[in-house]
Amino acid sequence: MRILAAVGLPIGLLARRRVFARLFAARGLTSLSMGTYRLALAWLILVRDHSALALGGMAVAMALASVLAPWLGALVDRLPKRAVLVATDAGCAAACLALAGLGTAHRLPLGPAYALIFAVSALSTLDWTALNAAIPQAVADGELAEANGLWSAGMNVIGLAAPALAGVALAAAGPVATLAGAGAGCALGATIVAGVRVAQAARAGPAGGIWRSVREGVRYVLGDGVLSRLTLISAGLNLAYSATAPMVILLLQRRMGLSPAAIGLVFAAEAAGGLIASATFARFGRRIGRGTGIMAAGTLLALGLAAWALAGILAVAVLAAALIGFSVGSGNLHMLTLRQEIVPAQLLGRTLGTTAMLGRLVMAVAPAAGAAVAAGPGLAVLFAAAGGVALAVAGGLGPGLRAAVARVSRATATPAG
Repeated sequence: MRILAAVGLPIGLLARRRVFARLFAARGLTSLSMGTYRLALAWLILVRDHSALALGGMAVAMALASVLAPWLGALVDRLPKRAVLVATDAGCAAACLALAGLGTAHRLPLGPAYALIFAVSALSTLDWTALNAAIPQAVADGELAEANGLWSAGMNVIGLAAPALAGVALAAAGPVATLAGAGAGCALGATIVAGVRVAQAARAGPAGGIWRSVREGVRYVLGDGVLSRLTLISAGLNLAYSATAPMVILLLQRRMGLSPAAIGLVFAAEAAGGLIASATFARFGRRIGRGTGIMAAGTLLALGLAAWALAGILAVAVLAAALIGFSVGSGNLHMLTLRQEIVPAQLLGRTLGTTAMLGRLVMAVAPAAGAAVAAGPGLAVLFAAAGGVALAVAGGLGPGLRAAVARVSRATATPAG
């Protein structure tokens, strides 16, 4: 908490909004566990399979879960959010322990492992949707940007610790024990979040069947000028980022020869960049505007990916990771807050689910393509090309989004009649 206060975040919000504060605290342990899970999983696949394609398959399994996002969002609009959050933590705990069991084999059975990875990602998508649908109901009008910035900052503080903790655990006990520890942490998180009372929206859930609810969410997103443009930009930036993310550990371990502890430091630098983005969001995000902020985030992502292409020493790798962490954190906060600001509460779960699916669907293809480029032309070509994609998206689609956001802002500010 001292770190959050030192960077100027609105810590007083935790004292004013008790439900938000309890939810904030309850999710910390789970976030720490899942951060450890991701690095331990990548390391397990690397040491058991020794294949860039296997790492790409891991990312594909993670991304495919986004196909379920509209249905998961419809569930969030219908079910008590606390029950959803407990169920997601418990499910992730079971899956982590099952992955640890698979990891005891001499060669990791990739089929069952990918199925479990898919399950964890689906549960994480459900968890993410439920959390972000709950936050607007846990704070007052006008506090949403501050709440999102503070929440993101807290999770990034945890993100600073998770890779370092995972690196130490991997070096001391190996990936199997580290995955088992992540599962135990998620199980404890389920117990903690069970004591948090999360309010429902004014309307408990949509009428009709779940397919009707999903169609309603899809139509709403595609028919809205801001949301449709935002989804295209999200898809483009996700394409650039997800094609390279699974290959980072390969670059660090094979091209640079870093130890697990040093790799943990690099991933911690990415979390530090996200923390800086979170710390500055509440203060500067509204000032520069959502559209401009998203364009800037895409441009910075392009610069960070280009830096990865040149990375040959630890210092450059740390700087590139921090820049990418800042750009991803800033872009995600602007996109999420914009959706929460313009979408009615009773549609928020379905809207978040639909945009998650449409924006992340490319992540099911991009990692495999990235792995193929890494195995062929090489890692430097992959990161440079991804940077070009991010720059093209920010420059080509960003101005249209900024204009659409400005029109919505003017319409909101103009009194009716």
